[in-house]
Amino acid sequence: MSGEHPFHQTDSPAGVVSFGPFKLDVRAGELTKRGRKILLAEQPLQILLMLLERPGDVVLREEIRKRLWPDDTFVQFAPSINAAMQRLREALGDSANEPRYVETVARRGYRLRETIAIIEPQTEETNTRRVSSSIDAASLAQGKAPRSIAVLPLENASRDPDGDYLSEGITENIINSLSQIGGLRVMPRSTVFRYRKRAMNPQAIGRELRVEAVLAGRVTQRDDALVVSAELIDVAQGSQLWGERYSRRLTDLYELEEEIARKISENLRVQLNGKEKEYVAKRFTENSEAYQFYLRGRYWWNRRTPDDIRKGYRYFQQAIEKDAGYALAYSGLADCYSHLCFFGAVRPKEAWSRAKAAAAAAVALDTDLAEAHTSMAFVRAFADWDWVSSDQEFQQALALDPRYWVAPYWWGMTLIARGHYQQAEWWIAKAYELEPLSSVIAHGAAFHLVVGRRYSEAIQLCLKAIDMAPDYPLLRLHLGIAYEQESRYEEAIAEFERMFGLVAGEPIAAAPLAHAYAKAGRPQEATQNPSEFTPPGEDQARG
Repeated sequence: MSGEHPFHQTDSPAGVVSFGPFKLDVRAGELTKRGRKILLAEQPLQILLMLLERPGDVVLREEIRKRLWPDDTFVQFAPSINAAMQRLREALGDSANEPRYVETVARRGYRLRETIAIIEPQTEETNTRRVSSSIDAASLAQGKAPRSIAVLPLENASRDPDGDYLSEGITENIINSLSQIGGLRVMPRSTVFRYRKRAMNPQAIGRELRVEAVLAGRVTQRDDALVVSAELIDVAQGSQLWGERYSRRLTDLYELEEEIARKISENLRVQLNGKEKEYVAKRFTENSEAYQFYLRGRYWWNRRTPDDIRKGYRYFQQAIEKDAGYALAYSGLADCYSHLCFFGAVRPKEAWSRAKAAAAAAVALDTDLAEAHTSMAFVRAFADWDWVSSDQEFQQALALDPRYWVAPYWWGMTLIARGHYQQAEWWIAKAYELEPLSSVIAHGAAFHLVVGRRYSEAIQLCLKAIDMAPDYPLLRLHLGIAYEQESRYEEAIAEFERMFGLVAGEPIAAAPLAHAYAKAGRPQEATQNPSEFTPPGEDQARG
């Protein structure tokens, strides 16, 4: 992204900007109204910062796009900007039709109507310097960006690739713990995991991601011995803020993750409130073996192919065998069965029955678990077609954890199924805000474009996403469908054939492939037995 903004200069002191009844602590990223804290997500916050930098001036939508998303992001920018603006207006109690604070400039961008006041950081007095709406951005150079960190994927230093589940699981759990801390901006999983298994210069990556600190490290597992080394790096100075090497038993994994998260917060001088301390220390099971099985289950579930999901549910079942009260494992089990049904890998009656039972168990065991309510919402929607109950479960999940990206993403998918395309677009944009480089969300966005007959846009989105996730089958599916709808049959067939190989010939791939063959005037191939089909590349491999 081009150009450094005043709020992102890491050597700037902290400051507070006031406008109307609001005050924004720039360094902490905290917005208050007459002393009452208002929850504001990262993207609406960044838009607010841009508006405050140029009060009275028009901030163009293209400028917002460049600020919020790197060039390799495959988000739908227009609805995502609209969704972020709506959330900003909701936080301010504002309206697009009757704006008090932020007005829309048709086909151009947005303008802050309020004058601002800067409370100098050098004094605790409330004397402010009133400025006119023509203030330039340099006047806000006294502020500083919210504290921010990227937790890079920990390297699996073991020779066994089976250890990937552990290094990825530890990384993800540290991200989740830190994401609960107010005033700390944490790069999402999909953003940092693109650096997985790549030669990394942490300081350079930190600059690329526009964060103040980076955590990097290695994980080595040998039998029951676990060695984790981690260092926290100041991106501006390139210096080490903290570093440590832990030699623990695998059964001490929970304690290790908690300690690393705590050390990071201490070295960033972030004060945890009671709720945040409780979350960082929360354990969803006291059984170490169950926890390790759960990490394995999530590792395979995240790959999202039928064979990988089957591996995932077997690990979730093993986790439950070790701890029958493990709500997260039941939620994972429900997600596996519902998606195996979607792929056509398990008969619907059996799959939905098991998914429903697992989701119900998860909710009963931990009613405060966002994952459990999200699993139940998906089941209520597609097993029972009970939209009202499904919406209620999604609302409960988001109330419990607004950062759990699966909830808005799946809510958007259920809304597509109901034909509520505008609402679906809003929720998919919300999911993108939380995980901007997720290939899973990209598939949902592509599905939304396809059913809206926006085939050219779907093709571009899929191609961009496939560059980062070439083996995600559902991207191939919707790319093939979009090609076919544009009568580009040979290109469609090529995508369906690739998908057929990725999902081992499951019905979700066989049916569209046969249809594309027929549309292309190749009836013999359309009617062939799927078991006789050879996916692209296998002839050479066999030879």
